[in-house]
Amino acid sequence: MRNARVARLLPLAMLFLVLLALPMVVTRSYYMHIVLLTGYYMLLALSVNLVTGFTGNLFLAAAAFSGIGAYASALLTMKWGFPFWLALPAAGFVAAVFGFVLGYPCLRLIGPYFSIATFGFGEITRLVFVNWYSVTNGPLGIRGIPGPGRIGIGPLSASIDSRLSYYYLLLGIILISTYVLYRIINSHIGRAFWAIRSETFMLAQMIGINATKIKIYSFMVTAFFCGMAGSFYAHYMRFISPDTFVFPESAAAVAMAVVGGMGTITGPIIGAILLGVSVELLRVVSQYRMVVYGLVMIVSVLFMPEGLVGVARRIFSQRRRVAAAGVPARRG
Repeated sequence: MRNARVARLLPLAMLFLVLLALPMVVTRSYYMHIVLLTGYYMLLALSVNLVTGFTGNLFLAAAAFSGIGAYASALLTMKWGFPFWLALPAAGFVAAVFGFVLGYPCLRLIGPYFSIATFGFGEITRLVFVNWYSVTNGPLGIRGIPGPGRIGIGPLSASIDSRLSYYYLLLGIILISTYVLYRIINSHIGRAFWAIRSETFMLAQMIGINATKIKIYSFMVTAFFCGMAGSFYAHYMRFISPDTFVFPESAAAVAMAVVGGMGTITGPIIGAILLGVSVELLRVVSQYRMVVYGLVMIVSVLFMPEGLVGVARRIFSQRRRVAAAGVPARRG
């Protein structure tokens, strides 16, 4: 059991070591900007994976919760003087409250009905951002959002004001978020997530699992991490507007989880790295981005339904079987 757990965590640990050393290779400011945006999408894909990959419900409101977190964090720091380090978790908490608001009426919705409900919530949220001028400044958005400031004490402190410092701040947030999600997924609550998948929802209720409580919990956790991602985005970009938190961003997060491998921790991270760079490259043809995402998801579902992680697992499993079959033959 312990060896199996180490085998699962080893690729993840190697991936984070590579990410830790990445600034040594990526030295240009623009490329580091793309890396930071990719990290933002990585947080969204990890969050979406909890509902879509583990409970089996297609979640199309990641951008909405990210926007709620971004606006909450901006308002907390600019109007009420909260420091970034308090506004970051507070933004996640505010998004989690809205996750409860969305999760409660969606308790008995499954399949396409659930997806439509989350899509509708995303559109309602965007319209609130556009029309609530007194709070969100409407389509003009909010400018001049302060940065995180300094971290640490005395001579051991550092200012978060360069893209390199933002990168390591984001990497720390992703590392902590990944660990928390890993612990949740590998707990009895995580096993309950699998039990309440769409096709086994009624069965889970029959065997005594409180599907209502588990489903709301998955919503709130997903919303919390989306809200934290939005908070980081707001304080990094120093500007937010309703145009940022729209449906294509939610679709991108789902596509990243699907391509990398839903129902795994490593999959959304790999998917975000591959498609996150593509998101920036495709901004010059932004009107075709949804077409590209659609094609990528169709190809992924048809030819690698378990994503890139599933393909890698099959290859390694096949090699192990070949190696195991070859040992007795050589001995003979």
